[in-house]
Amino acid sequence: VGFYSITSTEAGTGVTNTSYVNVTAGSISRIDLTPQASSIVAGVNQSFTAIGYDAFNNVNNSGIAYSSNGSIDSTGYFDSVATGLYSVNATDAGTGAVNSTTILVTADAVVRIALTPIDSSIVAGSNQSFTATGYDAWNNVNNSGLSFASNGSINSSGYFTSTGANTYQVNATIGSIVNSTLVNVTAGSITQIDLTPVATTIAAGVNQSFTA
Repeated sequence: VGFYSITSTEAGTGVTNTSYVNVTAGSISRIDLTPQASSIVAGVNQSFTAIGYDAFNNVNNSGIAYSSNGSIDSTGYFDSVATGLYSVNATDAGTGAVNSTTILVTADAVVRIALTPIDSSIVAGSNQSFTATGYDAWNNVNNSGLSFASNGSINSSGYFTSTGANTYQVNATIGSIVNSTLVNVTAGSITQIDLTPVATTIAAGVNQSFTA
C-alpha cells in the first residue's frame, strides 16, 4: 500500500507526464489478536490488540470489532470482577474474518473469611465440623492457603473434637486474614459416680460427711 507516481517520457522531445495512484489495503483475510490465552486477577484490566491483514499482508484495521462474554469496549479494553474463563473475539464485519482467544480471571487476594458455625456448643466426646470460606474484594471465593487452628483439637478440614469441658477458640486463617469463633464443650451424661469415704465407721452420735 502507498501513494505512487507514474511518469511517462517522450524520448525525442523529453516531454513528460506524471500520474498518481493510491494503493490501499484489500479486504481483511486474517486477524492477529494479542495477547493469547492470558490470565488476570479480578479487578485488573487487560488490553487486547487486533490487527487485520489483507491477502498480501497489508494492514487493514477498518471494521474490526471486539466482543466477549465478559466486558470489553471498542478499543479492546477487557475488564471483569467475576472469576471465570472468558472468550475474546475480534471480527471483521465485512468479510467475517475472526480471531478468538481466552482470558482466565482468577480471584484476588483474600480480604475476609466467613467462618461457621459461630459460638457453638457440644458435649465432651462429640465433634463439630467448621467451614471457612475466603473472599476477595469482589466476593470471589479464594480458599488457597486456608488453615484451621485451635487451643483444642482441630484437623486441616475443620473437624474439631474435645473430651475436656471448656471453652475453646477456633481460628481460620488465609495469609494475614483471620476469623475466629468459640466452641463451648460441656460435660456429657454421667457414666460413673465416685462416693467418698467408702466403708467408713463412726461412733453413735457422731456425724459423717459424704461426697459424691
